[in-house]
Amino acid sequence: MMAMPPTLTPKQILVHHSADQWEEFVYEWVSALKEAEYVDVVGMGGANDGGADIAAFLTRDKTDGPWHCFQCKHYGKAIGAATAYPEILKIHSAVAKQKYKVLPERYVFVAPKIGGSFAQLLTKPSALRTGFFEWVAKNMGKLDKEYGEDPLQQALDLASRSDFSRFEAGNLDRILEVHSRTPQHVRRFGTRLPDRPAIPAAPPEHAPKETRYIQQLLDVYYEKWGCSPSSPAEAHAHHRAGPNLRRQREAFYCAEAAAYVRP
Repeated sequence: MMAMPPTLTPKQILVHHSADQWEEFVYEWVSALKEAEYVDVVGMGGANDGGADIAAFLTRDKTDGPWHCFQCKHYGKAIGAATAYPEILKIHSAVAKQKYKVLPERYVFVAPKIGGSFAQLLTKPSALRTGFFEWVAKNMGKLDKEYGEDPLQQALDLASRSDFSRFEAGNLDRILEVHSRTPQHVRRFGTRLPDRPAIPAAPPEHAPKETRYIQQLLDVYYEKWGCSPSSPAEAHAHHRAGPNLRRQREAFYCAEAAAYVRP
C-alpha cells in the first residue's frame, strides 16, 4: 500500500505563507483577542505605515488614544535585534511627526521565528534601549540621509524618554491556540472542525425562558387537536401533542446551545 504523505502542522504551513498571507493570519489572530476588548482592528501595512502593520484600538480615539501595534515579519530565518531596531526607530519617528498622536502601549513583533537572543533582549527593556542607541550611533550617517537630521533627532529625543517595555514578541504557540477558535482556522490549515458541545436535555419542568415558545405550541395544539391552550399538562397527556411537545422542547434547547457555540 502507498503511504499517505505526512500532514503539515499549522506551524509548518505558516512557514510557507507569503508576507501578505502572514499579515492576514496575524490580523485574524488580533481580531480574536477577546480579552483585549478592542473597539476595532485595522490593517495598516504598506510603504508608509509608520511602523504599524496592524493597529488595534482600545478606545474610539483610535491612534489618538491608547492602542496596540503589531509588526508582521515573515522571513526565512528568525528575526533579531537587527530587524527590530529600524522598526523601533520608525514608530518613534511616526509619533514625533504626529502621524500617530501617541506611542502604542504595546508594540508586538509577530514572526514565525523569533531569535533566542532577541527574545531574551526583549525581557530586559533597559538593555534593549541601550542596544537600540548603540545601533543608531553606528548608523548615524545613513539614518541622517534617510530621515533628515532634524526629524531624526526628534525621533531620538522621543525614544530617549520612551518606555521600552512596550516592545515584545508574539508567542506562536499562544497565537495558534487563539487562532484555532476562529472560523478562519479550518480554512487556513485544513484542520477538523471542533466537536460540538453536548446538547443538554430538556428539563422535566418548563423553564421561564420557554414560556413564549411553549404557548405558541399550545395554541397550535388547540387548533389541531383541541387541547387546552392554557394547560401544558393536557398537551403532555395527549397521544399526538405529547410526543410532539417533547421533540419541540428538545429542538428548543438544541438551538439555544448552538447559539452559544463559539468558534
